[in-house]
Amino acid sequence: MAFGLISQSVRVQAVALLVYATLTATLCLFFRPANAGPISLRFTGAKALAASVGILVATAAVVVLFYYCLGSIFGSLPSVARKIVSIATDAGRLKGQPATAWIIATAHGCLLVPVFEEVFFRGLLLSWLRKHMREDLSVIAMSALFALEHGSFILAPYAFMFGISLGYVRLRTNSTLNTALMHTLHNVMLLTLALRILHA
Repeated sequence: MAFGLISQSVRVQAVALLVYATLTATLCLFFRPANAGPISLRFTGAKALAASVGILVATAAVVVLFYYCLGSIFGSLPSVARKIVSIATDAGRLKGQPATAWIIATAHGCLLVPVFEEVFFRGLLLSWLRKHMREDLSVIAMSALFALEHGSFILAPYAFMFGISLGYVRLRTNSTLNTALMHTLHNVMLLTLALRILHA
């Protein structure tokens, strides 16, 4: 009865949060200990975390340059930014919705989704691919699958380049905690951009 009194947007966000939390917990329990291979969700030092943030910033610059240079295909940078944040965040869909929906969506999109995707793509998938192909090809293949998972033509190059950077950090540091931090910061920045663009 009480669940029926909750608004539709809150229910949708709560279900998404529960699904991602369950998937992440299941993978971490099944492949435990989670701080060892193949997941490797472990702390490797402040220097590695700082370098990961630097790589995130450099990747963002490369992505902006890419879309700027291919403006004839994708459109102007403001237009591309609007399309990307509309697809990649819930900011547009949640406009005018209750604060509870926003809180759940932010926790889901900026924390649980990054951790799940890092555990799956940079942890399990990349570890499996490295057993079957060269290291550089395994990062390319993982990044291509990561791009396809996002299901958007305009978002695919962005996700692919981001996947390459995340894969590089995972291989260099042997930790998905570093890539999870990168991914979390990335999603926070994307949500902030979405709020500025879509709620101006």
